[in-house]
Amino acid sequence: MDILAIFRDAANRMLHEQGIEQKVDYANENFGDYTLPCFSLAKQMRKSPAMIAKELARNIKPDEYFEKIVAAG
Repeated sequence: MDILAIFRDAANRMLHEQGIEQKVDYANENFGDYTLPCFSLAKQMRKSPAMIAKELARNIKPDEYFEKIVAAG
């Protein structure tokens, strides 16, 4: 089971309608197991990175793979 791929797929489903490619990287333990940088999305989506992160956190639901999804930083 590739948890990174599951995370990437969840993020891509959320943003698919925007036609934006995602880049998901491993984060250091201060930020969590995985991170989706939102700065590169801000210009394309015409929203602040913080707003994008909050929207993602609301729309990607925790499940058997993810204990929680939070907007950090």
